[in-house]
Amino acid sequence: MQMETYPDQEAFCQSPAYQQWLGQWRQPDHAQVDLWLDHDQHMEAMIPRRLHLTRCTTRLPFYFLDSMEIGPERCVDLGCGHNWFRQFYPTLWGVDPHHEHYRDEELTPAWYKSNWGQWPRVYSNSALHFCDQSEISNQIAKAMGLLTSGGRAWVGLNRHITQMFTADYQEDLLRSQLAALPGLTRMVWLDRPTNACMDGNVWLWLES
Repeated sequence: MQMETYPDQEAFCQSPAYQQWLGQWRQPDHAQVDLWLDHDQHMEAMIPRRLHLTRCTTRLPFYFLDSMEIGPERCVDLGCGHNWFRQFYPTLWGVDPHHEHYRDEELTPAWYKSNWGQWPRVYSNSALHFCDQSEISNQIAKAMGLLTSGGRAWVGLNRHITQMFTADYQEDLLRSQLAALPGLTRMVWLDRPTNACMDGNVWLWLES
């Protein structure tokens, strides 16, 4: 398992892996984005009025999705929210318990049962962390249970949200819990920002 720690998102975006990807990535023409940023720390540095008057987003999710090598494989986006990425990845299918007008399908306990072991790819960015830290491993195990044999998953978490749901939050314990996940092949831990609401501060690559 590959474990990587970076002081912040900017340090990760200067890494050879990200820079190599960025060198061949082409921003989608039909995205209707005025300003592309590598990560949400860049967004935080913008003058507030400019931020609210500019259609801007980050490149990191495209790196995450491309790193899964989706290709023609069907990929479910757990907790898709606005379901924005489906327009760029035709095989992406957005499921969410909310956001009825954007999701492709409602995410329910029954959905998990009927989709168990059915997906070659699973993607979930900042959606599985709304729980006590003792439940994080179970949340990710449910996502892994959706994979077909040999499938791949990517999960991003924002530790700040989990801390809000945890009475006795212990960051070192959370890190060790995540590092012990079955099927984990790569883990990126960012020391900052502690609250990364756009793209998270813990990134997990897993295989079934």
